Amino acid sequence: MKNRSFFWGTFFILAAALIILNALDLLIGVSLVSLIITLLLIPLIVKSVRYASFSGILFPLAVIAILFSEQLGIEKLTPWPVLGIALFLSIGLSLLFPKKYKWYKKYNDAHVIPANEFGSGNSEVSDGSEINIEAKFSGCIRYINSDCLKKVNVNSRFAGVKLYFDNAVIDGSSAELDLNTDFAGVVIYVPKTWTVINKVDFSMGGMEEKGVRIQGGEEKTLIVKGRISFGGLTVHYI
Repeated sequence: MKNRSFFWGTFFILAAALIILNALDLLIGVSLVSLIITLLLIPLIVKSVRYASFSGILFPLAVIAILFSEQLGIEKLTPWPVLGIALFLSIGLSLLFPKKYKWYKKYNDAHVIPANEFGSGNSEVSDGSEINIEAKFSGCIRYINSDCLKKVNVNSRFAGVKLYFDNAVIDGSSAELDLNTDFAGVVIYVPKTWTVINKVDFSMGGMEEKGVRIQGGEEKTLIVKGRISFGGLTVHYI
């Protein structure tokens, strides 16, 4: 919360400074709107560098290049060529430099689902207290049938993921769903009696809830955290 307040406070101060500079004709030839959009994109780039998200770095840079194409002298490369460059560079770099996820080291005894790469979407049943799922360029469906669920980790690149928790039993009062996705939508199906707490860090995306949650006997909570870039999270209460 403090970091968010710091960001928005700094943003509005800089925006005010830009308005003053524009009114004094000190920004001749530069659009005030373009500068404000750039201010909004810079934190996204910094955040993406932290997570080593190539798409989160390259696409905001592509947007900035489009906004300032005239000043940079690259009108012939905008808008579609530069967006295509960002897309293919994101794919290529993600394949050449796959991330080393910290939970591979932390949970050596976890039940690991093999990665889907360049294949057709498929479905599998997963159990165990800690489940790791990876998908690349292929949609996947997982039925989480654990009777002692603690944590599910999902890493996805250019692949939609569907998770069914209707047959899962949470160990204790809460379990975690840790997301790390780029250009991937995540859809989860949870019992109506569960509480879903959203702690996801979204970049160009958001969360949507469908269905109606009802009060159950024993309170169970699914804490969803991590990051989603250029994608969304949909929660279905079933």
